[in-house]
Amino acid sequence: MMELTHDELQILGLELECIVGVRPAERKRAQRVRLDITLGLDLRKPGRSGRITQTVDYARACAEIVTLLRFRAYRLIETATEEVCAMLFAAHPTLQTVRIHLEKPEALRGRAVTAAVNTSRTRAQFDVKLEEFEGGRCERFLETHEARLELVTLIANAAYTPTETRRVIWLTGGALHGPDATREPGDRLQGEAPFVAGPEGASLFVCAMLGSPS
Repeated sequence: MMELTHDELQILGLELECIVGVRPAERKRAQRVRLDITLGLDLRKPGRSGRITQTVDYARACAEIVTLLRFRAYRLIETATEEVCAMLFAAHPTLQTVRIHLEKPEALRGRAVTAAVNTSRTRAQFDVKLEEFEGGRCERFLETHEARLELVTLIANAAYTPTETRRVIWLTGGALHGPDATREPGDRLQGEAPFVAGPEGASLFVCAMLGSPS
């Protein structure tokens, strides 16, 4: 079992606009949300080596959170924080814990300052389902009636074709051939499937929408 440490990285006051809410007006208009994210991981190695590959690049983590929240049209902020936690664990294998405070400053305008939710998760709280296929494996971190979040790892030159048309994908490690060859980890993929791993393999985070759009 991984030894839990008390080291933390924090991202405070991340703001963006996205669709989140159950009321008809909230389904049509993006509104501002604000997040405080605390990432728990062992910082001894990067603290001594100075290598960013041994920690979590907080600029990349911010970009990934923004990409996911803007892609999805959440009904509940509880769902949003659960999916962000799952995504961060999938995309960053060194993470041990994630805490998220997410608030909707405009949700209770005229009645209260803000509406918010606090979510705290450990890696062990996600029952990851492993599926192997020719050329790689898929680790499913979370699946609900709304979406499926998974990490796809490909061996050298293997191809991956997602089955869902409504999805967002970005590189988390390695490299790809073709139009996405110059993408860096955290960059959303813009090319068309299939995605083909480079000579050292590749890992991809995938969020696929399930069911009918709402």
